[in-house]
Amino acid sequence: MPAVRKVQKRAVKPVKLRRSASRHSLPLVTDTEGIDLSPLNATRKALRKRVDKGKIPGYCCAVVYKGKLLHEDAYGLACPKRGLKYGADVLMRVYCLSKPCVAVAILRLHDQGKLNVKDPIHKYVTSFRGARLVSHRNAVSKPGNLAKPITILNCLTHTAGLCYGKDKNQAPDSAESKACHHLVEGVEKGEFRDLAHFIDELAKVPLRAPAGKQYSYSFASDVLGRVVEIASGKSLGEYLKQELFGPLGMHDTGFSFPKSKGSRLAAVFGSRQSAMDLGAKASSLPKGSKALCRLDRERPEESRWSEGRRCKVESGGGSMGANMGGLVSTVADCSRFLAMLSQGGALDGVRVLEPDTVAAYCLPDLLPNVITSGKKQRANGSPFGWTALGEVGVARTKRDTPANTKDDFEIGEVGGGGAACTYWSINPNRDLATVWFTQLMDNDPYVKEEENIYLAARLAVPKSGQSDLHGNKQRKLQQGLHCGRPQARISQAVRKATKSNFKRRKPP
Repeated sequence: MPAVRKVQKRAVKPVKLRRSASRHSLPLVTDTEGIDLSPLNATRKALRKRVDKGKIPGYCCAVVYKGKLLHEDAYGLACPKRGLKYGADVLMRVYCLSKPCVAVAILRLHDQGKLNVKDPIHKYVTSFRGARLVSHRNAVSKPGNLAKPITILNCLTHTAGLCYGKDKNQAPDSAESKACHHLVEGVEKGEFRDLAHFIDELAKVPLRAPAGKQYSYSFASDVLGRVVEIASGKSLGEYLKQELFGPLGMHDTGFSFPKSKGSRLAAVFGSRQSAMDLGAKASSLPKGSKALCRLDRERPEESRWSEGRRCKVESGGGSMGANMGGLVSTVADCSRFLAMLSQGGALDGVRVLEPDTVAAYCLPDLLPNVITSGKKQRANGSPFGWTALGEVGVARTKRDTPANTKDDFEIGEVGGGGAACTYWSINPNRDLATVWFTQLMDNDPYVKEEENIYLAARLAVPKSGQSDLHGNKQRKLQQGLHCGRPQARISQAVRKATKSNFKRRKPP
């Protein structure tokens, strides 16, 4: 593995930035003194070679510095059949990137005094008053006989003990996936009227572990979506549009897209096996074990994210049934979302979250506060942390496996990814937010350090000299908390307890 080049401390001659042909709503960085753009330019070349070799269909990315656009790139065809090129305004299924959007909705309601993140879930979703627990093998506790109720904070950190099912029509292969497989099938068959109906049925499935015992990826974000509906009196989609997407100018983000925007929808690809699992005939697919096969119909109007065909259950978790649910968005919209978070909860004069809320819940590792045993959470010998938004890079000890520059988050860096490689991160130490999107289920989007946009962004922008976004207040909030953990290493462990197609973004 090539050595990582250190950023030179000398001042670099300012470079005039240019916009690409695709439209981006963030202003450009005008002062690039001290910033070295050469790592980003090198990554651009490496990624384009990967597209040319047929490893990925294409991509679009953006690097935001102090709320402004520092770098953007787009290359390849988002839909070869229609000749649609990747760009910042191309619509893509973001899958698990839906989760941080729902988390922000919860925190906004917290700021507004309509809920408290320490509240038990059953205060809002009464069907959880009768929650049961798998206590020993197949033994199940009596309804409502839990030693500790599930809280909103448990759901934000995936420590609620809830289950998660398989996707892409795959057969359940564990006690956990078998316990909720009827939910996955029910969504696929259209048996659930809406999110409320789905969550009430989910509440009948016994918990796999007591709340707060351990980190376990689950339907927790979908439960939070229902809490948003009850606390706000609006559907999840309506609340997100009125309180988050609309004010931030994210006009292409929602649980579906109208016919008028269908021409901007990217095709989503996967392996031959994934395509066959979703019903495609082998004879109709491209040949070869590494062939890229379409997974969401041929035409935009046939997509399961188009108006009239979308999933009835608005999934804050990002995925429902075999392959539907979750938000559709663009790199331009998600750049604004992350810019807002990286700037302490506000963008262009619009405040979504209070600075203290961002500092307390969006940046530090929350697991030490919610794991009742006090044990560090580990995967493959490496510690990891979790914020309300996603994974966070944590400090290692001598006992931990060495950090992998390509596959690990920097300490304090927060991020995650969706099933089709919609990756993101916020790096408060460098005032950075990074978005990298493609629509590919099964192949690695990048494998070499020179192809890694997150690593390139770190090399381009030196640390700001701050350990956080909000000075001493953030440091006080983080005292005693562990902050971070590796990406690719954790992804392997997480996949065992998650949907099979879920891919954590390979760390920056």
